[in-house]
Amino acid sequence: MLDIKLIREDVEEVIRRLNTRGGDFSYLRDVQAMDIKRRELLTTVEALKNERNQKSKQIGELKRNKQDATEVLQSVAHLGDEIKAIEAEQLRKETAKIRQQSEEYSKQLQKEREKAMEQARKEAQAIIEDARCTANAAAEELAADIEINYTYGGQFAGSPEITAKMEGWYQAGTEIVFACGGGIYTSA
Repeated sequence: MLDIKLIREDVEEVIRRLNTRGGDFSYLRDVQAMDIKRRELLTTVEALKNERNQKSKQIGELKRNKQDATEVLQSVAHLGDEIKAIEAEQLRKETAKIRQQSEEYSKQLQKEREKAMEQARKEAQAIIEDARCTANAAAEELAADIEINYTYGGQFAGSPEITAKMEGWYQAGTEIVFACGGGIYTSA
């Protein structure tokens, strides 16, 4: 999931970088707009609470001085209702909308990742098939026996699973392991 701070700070850069993965992430501008609206509502609520606190102090002063505080009391009640309305309705709605959009966008991002991983897997299979054909041609020319084993780890870093797979190959007589992709070689 994307950190909202990144979207707040530079949504265009986030979109540019994510779009290199092969998708349209322009919807993040909507997330930024919703976040701005939510933050504005929070600021409004805090300002109203501050005003209510100031008027509450004013009421205390008026009552201590045995003066009429009815008008100020009514305005405080009105502020309380306004704060409740914003918190209950608008702020919750905006927060819920952001959560919902965030979940939808996370699902979309996951689909994009899965699509990219599937494409990478297909490309890796094509490369392996090409290597297999080349190896078979070389084996025929040299009258040698060559066996090619293949696994797709679906990642760019080493892992115990990949290491175990390669150890099994070595134990079965494999002499050379070719590892391709980022730090995957750390498994070999």
